[in-house]
Amino acid sequence: MILISLSFRTALEVKFSFNSLVYEKDFIQGLALHFQEVFCQAAANPAIPVAEIDIIPQQEKNRLLYEFNNTRTIIPGIRPFIDYSRNR
Repeated sequence: MILISLSFRTALEVKFSFNSLVYEKDFIQGLALHFQEVFCQAAANPAIPVAEIDIIPQQEKNRLLYEFNNTRTIIPGIRPFIDYSRNR
């Protein structure tokens, strides 16, 4: 279970309480970044519809789309498929 408590004194304070035997600290930190992204967008544009709020920060989007998706691998002795069609 993850408990999230909010406090609105002089600034917004968010505290995450979690069982470290169940959740890794990196997971909770990622969750915190998503919350921060939502709050920053809502603060910058209070009239923004919830459906338009993007919870994934741009840096993480780039990592998911470009770094993790970069699966290009060169295998010695194997030609790319496009080479076979060019030689026909």
